[in-house]
Amino acid sequence: MPHFKIDYSANLETHVDMAGLCQHIRATAAGIETFPMAGIRVRAVRADHYAIADGNTPCNAVPNIQTDAATVGATSTSAV
Repeated sequence: MPHFKIDYSANLETHVDMAGLCQHIRATAAGIETFPMAGIRVRAVRADHYAIADGNTPCNAVPNIQTDAATVGATSTSAV
């Protein structure tokens, strides 16, 4: 199951349509035959509290997109 998680600093909200980005990632993943449709999950989590090395100026932001698609195509086995 492909799961996508977007962590982002609050100051990105004025520059990026997060709902639209989530829908775009979902639609793109849905078009990939390897991914089971029912398993696709996309979420965005806003960080209200963050610190950036260069300072928290409006031009600095934190976007972080992670995916966990390790289980795609995996088979489950059990020892008896």
